[in-house]
Amino acid sequence: MCAEILHTFFKMTETLDLKGFVCVGMIFAYIESERTQIREEGG
Repeated sequence: MCAEILHTFFKMTETLDLKGFVCVGMIFAYIESERTQIREEGG
């Protein structure tokens, strides 16, 4: 799973450069915030 995300990440940075990098960065930030919320709710 993580390898697929990294592969897509590198492919996007190759093709879209900065725009793709920002997009993936926002996705990662969203996933991290979701995981943090779940962790806090779970105790």
